[in-house]
Parts: sequence; structure tokens; C-alpha cells
Amino acid sequence: LGLRSLVSSHTVHTSSQEDLIFSRGGVKIAKVSPTLAVKYGGDVHIIEAKTLDFVATHTSIPMCRRYTYAAYTHTVGRLNSAMRSIRQSTVRHSTYIFMEYVEGNTLDREWSSLGDAARSMVMEELGGYLAQLRGIPSIPVVHTTSGGAYIGSLENGPVMDCTLEY
Repeated sequence: LGLRSLVSSHTVHTSSQEDLIFSRGGVKIAKVSPTLAVKYGGDVHIIEAKTLDFVATHTSIPMCRRYTYAAYTHTVGRLNSAMRSIRQSTVRHSTYIFMEYVEGNTLDREWSSLGDAARSMVMEELGGYLAQLRGIPSIPVVHTTSGGAYIGSLENGPVMDCTLEY
């Protein structure tokens, strides 16, 4: 049995509120077992899972293990009593990324309790991670008119950062 069959979308959506680690807009992260978390929602995209794999392959940045991902399309409809048929009203897309759950606090929660020396060490470590990411060579794109490198997501996709939408 694969991971997808063990944890269904119904299980994820019916998990208790206390299992919800993060929720904003169309993105939710829930702890589904002591060692497993799932990121899901309409604003979660498969390219995120592929990006985790890409970064793990091309850098030494520590990351949680990504197990699998799945995308589903949900059709929400209404029964038309006169026609006795279901009229499609909306189509929703949800992506689920299953990953290792790592116990701990986030840096934004711990930052105020850190001393100057600890903060400097954290900033130096994060700076090293950024340097590794910036050191990944751009992939030339054949279809650019300037012949330059494409700036976007993997597989020549668009930038998928929802913070840029506001």
C-alpha cells in the first residue's frame, strides 16, 4: 500500500483543529501522525514538491523528507430538481504534499529569545543557504527572445509565490 492510500483527502480534511499547524488562504499544513505532515489546498502546487527535490539535489540545505504528492480535481455541483441532473457549478483543484514532520519551534517564535551571538550565527547560516540557492545556475530557455535565462519556477513555469499577488 502506498502513502496516498493510507492517508486520504477525507482523513486530512476531517483531522482535528489541534492537528492544523498552519492555515492561510488556500494553504493548510496538518500533522497527520507523529512523523508525517501534509501541506494541502487550492494554493498548493505540485511544482512545490518538485522544487523541494531540486533544492535537495543541488544544495546541502537541510530539509524535511518529502514522501509523495498528489493532485485532485473536485467538482462541486448542485442538483437541478427539474432536470434531475447535477449542474456543475465549480471545479476545485487541491494538491497534497506529504512530508516528514519535524518537531520544533519556528524561527519567528524563537528569535526574540536569542542573544546577539546566536542571532549572528543564525543569520550566517541562512546567508550560506541563500548563497547556495543563488549559486544554482540558471537554465537557458530556448524560446526567450533575448536569449537570456528564464526567471520563474522549475520546468519554465510561472512564479508561484502568492505573496507577489498582493
